Amino acid sequence: GLGDVYKRQIRKSRGVERLDLLRTRMFGNKVYIDAEIAVDGTLSLKDAHAIAEDVHDNVEKKFPNTKHIMIHVNPA
Repeated sequence: GLGDVYKRQIRKSRGVERLDLLRTRMFGNKVYIDAEIAVDGTLSLKDAHAIAEDVHDNVEKKFPNTKHIMIHVNPA
């Protein structure tokens, strides 16, 4: 389904140890994404945030019809 291509892209992102949750919903031809990723729990908040930003940017680049993506970070 729709979520699978996003899952693959998110899991490939640097620093993502696990994808805990992914919700996608269509609004017209735009996609809204809610994702929970797990990163190394010993990372600083700054580093964990940088990983989340990377995921965000990678998804928006690869899938231009992404309207909004929210990334939550959990410790792995």
